[in-house]
Order: sequence, then C-alpha cells, then structure tokens
Amino acid sequence: MVTTDVRHTADGLSFITLTNALGATVELCTLGARWTRCCVPDGEGRLGNVLVGSDDYVSDTLYRGAIVGRVANRIADASFVLDGQTFRLDANDGRHSNHGGFCGFDRRRWDYRLLADGVCFTLTSPDGDGGYPGRVDVEATYRWTDGCQLLLRLRATADRPTLLNPTCHAYFNLSAGQCLTIADHQLQTDATRYVETSADHIPTGRVPSVATTPFDFRQGRPLGRFRFNHCFDVQSATLTDPHSGRRLQVETSLPGLLLYTSGWSPRPFEGVCLEPQFWPDAPHHPAFRQPLLRPGDVYDHTVNFRFS
Repeated sequence: MVTTDVRHTADGLSFITLTNALGATVELCTLGARWTRCCVPDGEGRLGNVLVGSDDYVSDTLYRGAIVGRVANRIADASFVLDGQTFRLDANDGRHSNHGGFCGFDRRRWDYRLLADGVCFTLTSPDGDGGYPGRVDVEATYRWTDGCQLLLRLRATADRPTLLNPTCHAYFNLSAGQCLTIADHQLQTDATRYVETSADHIPTGRVPSVATTPFDFRQGRPLGRFRFNHCFDVQSATLTDPHSGRRLQVETSLPGLLLYTSGWSPRPFEGVCLEPQFWPDAPHHPAFRQPLLRPGDVYDHTVNFRFS
C-alpha cells in the first residue's frame, strides 16, 4: 500500500513523496520530473537516502535526478541531418550539444497528476525547442511498490520527424552518505562491448570488446576512481555497496546503459549514474540504433530500479 504526500515550496515547485508499506520513500519534483530522494533499507533494515541530491535544484547544473532531453548525452558539433535537412542545436558543451541544450527537460516545470501508487509528469516541448524539430508531448510516469521497486515509464509522441532520447539522470550512493565516494561500489553487468569515445566524450564509431579493458564488469568488481562516462551494449546492471549491504538492479527496454561515475563533479566520485538510453551521438553513426520519432509512432520505454 503506497501513500502520497505533496508539499509546495515558495519558488513554486511541488515535491511528491511516495511511501510504501515498509516505510521506504521516494520523493519526486516537478522541476525536471526529477527523482530527489530515495530512502530504502540497508542490510540491517535501517532506512537511508541513496540519492545524491541538491539543496537548490533551481540552480543545479549537474542534472541531479532529472529527466534529461530531448536527447540525452552529446550530439557532435551541435547538429544533425534528418530527412535531408540540417538542424542546428544549442551548443552548450563546447561546440557540442549535451542533454537537450541550454534549457532541456531538466530545466522545465512539468505538470503532474497523482496515481494510486505514483505520479505522472507531463511536458510539451515546442517545435524548435533547443533546435529540435517538431512538437513533442512527453509523459514520465513513476510507480513505487511495496517491494522497493521504482518503475519509470517514458512515453512520447511528435507531430514532425524528430529525435528523442530522454533518460533518468539519478546519482546513486548506496551507502546513504556513510562513504564519501562510490569507489567501493561493485558493478556487475553482462555487457560485452562499450561505445568508445574521444577526449570530449564523442563516440568514435567503434564499439570494441570489453575484454582485457577497464570496461569489463562481467564478473563484478569495484568501480574505483576511474572516470567512466561510457555507454554499454546492455539492458541491465547490478550495483552493490559492500558497506551497507544495499543492492540496486537496473533493467530497461532501451538499448544501452551509460555508466557515469561523476569524475568531473565538484565532489568527484560522489555518486554513480546508470542512464538507460540510445547510444550517444547516434545521428552521426548509421550503425547505431537511431532515436527517431515520427508522427504516428509512440516512444514507449521502461526502466525498473529494484532495491534490495
């Protein structure tokens, strides 16, 4: 049985708290349809917040917990060609575009409606938003279960051919603040390949094997202090904190998971992101699965965050 509480702040934001039968809670916010808190039990049953959040989401520049888009991660040279037409995007990361530009989904105040076990956020992204063509109507629906699973469903339609690749940019530290970094967190994933990138995080087009590289997590091992910001050809992963005993399993219908260990944050390695998405910069790499949304089609993908 999930109960719901809503509070409103002086700056016009709404925070929705979902509490399950165990007393475990998830908090969500209308700014960026973001996931701001997640208090789940450790190995001894003690509740702790496993998300790295912010005291001021209005000023946050790290996308903490937000739904980012229209297109997650980078598009090289802030441009792409679709149906023979070139579109120029916001160049908010050097000469590249990142996470939808200067005012992506994370900066928008979404509408919402409460559900019996969750909340559905809605947003309309107008034609030309960040340089992307077409009006896009987006839904981000979160449902919280008594088994401590947060189910996220992303749905969208467009009135013109466009690109769409949103993701959830939550930062996890399963120690709930007991450890300042995620260096000891263990990651296990069956990924056999990763998307190789240049120094400015743009895919080279190569998708090499993880064998004998720092990207091989098939047997499970600590993250350490390696600056991961790479997408893997996998749809699930398991993250474990040996100190608290907490475990997180992420499963998605999307074709990849991007591993980001916050190595460039003001507090390096404070959290780890597992971002379900199409592979970055796909429009410039025809061999990659394309995040193309055309009129009459429905973008409809799910992510399951399972805590134990």
